[in-house]
Amino acid sequence: MPKASVNGTIMLDGKTVNVTGVGYHEHAWNITLPMWEYGWYWGKIVSKSFTLFWGQMMQSPIKIQQRVAVLSFNNCSYAQINPEKIEFKTMNYVMDHHRLIPTEFLIRINDSANSTYINVSMKAIAIHHIGGKINHYWRYHVLVNGQITRGSLTETINNETQIMELVRFPSLVPIW
Repeated sequence: MPKASVNGTIMLDGKTVNVTGVGYHEHAWNITLPMWEYGWYWGKIVSKSFTLFWGQMMQSPIKIQQRVAVLSFNNCSYAQINPEKIEFKTMNYVMDHHRLIPTEFLIRINDSANSTYINVSMKAIAIHHIGGKINHYWRYHVLVNGQITRGSLTETINNETQIMELVRFPSLVPIW
């Protein structure tokens, strides 16, 4: 369910607030057991016609386990992106809960077999930490800018607020 219509009410400081918007259900597929992972980045980017689900799983702080991306079109069909065609960069780090975390991200996809070309940047506008002594979870609200192209359709995203996450576990795998 990449782009569902959502409406409801939220109680905030004793007041009822009506809300409407776009929601999605995330399913973290093809993820190994956390004891074999260092963590992952995971998120979605929504435009008028497209929803991009993306992720990067890490085996250690310096070793990427795998990258994934799926592009959905108008909630009707999708394309699985070749992992070798996905570029994911992290930039501009800050300390948060004794961990160095990035505040800016870049996703580039050049998958000619799927006629899919994506170039988007994300900049954190809010970062929320949930976690304990063992694992750490950061929910990011990011401003997204860039373009998504599939076939002859190109959509531009300008300063759209989206969500993503960073999860880190203690590494049980040697760093090599």
